[in-house]
Amino acid sequence: MLSGGTLNLHGNRTNTWTKLARTAEAGSSSIEVLNASQWQAGDVIVLASTDYNPRQAETRTIVSISGNTIQLDKKLDYMHFGRITFGVDERGEVGLLTRNVKIEASPDAEASYFGGHIMAMVTSKMFVEGVELHRMGQHLELARYPIHWHLVGDAGKGQYIRNAAIHDTYNRCVTVHGTHDVRVENNVTYNIVGHCFFLEDGIEHGNEFARN
Repeated sequence: MLSGGTLNLHGNRTNTWTKLARTAEAGSSSIEVLNASQWQAGDVIVLASTDYNPRQAETRTIVSISGNTIQLDKKLDYMHFGRITFGVDERGEVGLLTRNVKIEASPDAEASYFGGHIMAMVTSKMFVEGVELHRMGQHLELARYPIHWHLVGDAGKGQYIRNAAIHDTYNRCVTVHGTHDVRVENNVTYNIVGHCFFLEDGIEHGNEFARN
């Protein structure tokens, strides 16, 4: 928790998500994406569901990469659509969940739904980029979110969370409460409880949510 402090967290990944270049069939052990730059063997990715059933999202570990073709550690259980049809881009998203800066609660949070949280109070500042937030947030507890600007007021242009991976969390993803002019950009979220991007009072203004 910050009260009058500044938090700087900066990882090394900026290519946080891309789209399939072609349909990935069920049973396939490789996929082709539009842009796999910066991704590495050992990284964990998530393929979004392209079905009406959101539970068809699935995570895999990258075994190897050649260009934009990715070999997976095990076969896909479901088909993931990767085409533009009638001018509508329906290609499924593929998100990168691995970061070199990681903040997470201990594994027992998976049973209790009581994870960590980051909270910036009034006069505090946060500049967060390229981090992984895992097992964060506290279920059904007010003001206990993975990352949270709390009644900061006018943050001024420049504060942000971007290029982050927020996954397997227990109470939302990013909360902007009574805070103005922050930027939430290019983040990947997966398997979260509750409304992911949250403007708590409804009077917040000037905040930008881009390409999440």
